[in-house]
Amino acid sequence: MRNILSRIDGYIRRRLRVAFIHKHPNQRTGKKMNSLWNNAFFLRINLIPSYWLYLNKAYGYTKEQYLNDTINTSKRKTKKRIEQIKARGEEYYTPHRLQKMQNAWNASS
Repeated sequence: MRNILSRIDGYIRRRLRVAFIHKHPNQRTGKKMNSLWNNAFFLRINLIPSYWLYLNKAYGYTKEQYLNDTINTSKRKTKKRIEQIKARGEEYYTPHRLQKMQNAWNASS
């Protein structure tokens, strides 16, 4: 159930982000997509995720608990991805990736 509802919610948020970008074409898309229009933004504008409705009815989850759960899940996935890349003997923070991160940081400042 979680995977189905999460995929539907994710698809809806992606499509809304694309619509927001088309409405504001002069904005930096990467920054907006990753920071401004994140899951917390959609909760603030009361776009309630269907998975949260399920968790609320079944377990009494609050929106804050849902948001913390999604943030922690994302962090765990990123950590696991880094560990898998290191296990293969590759480097996660390549010079190219570090440059992209630095560019994103400079653009947001």
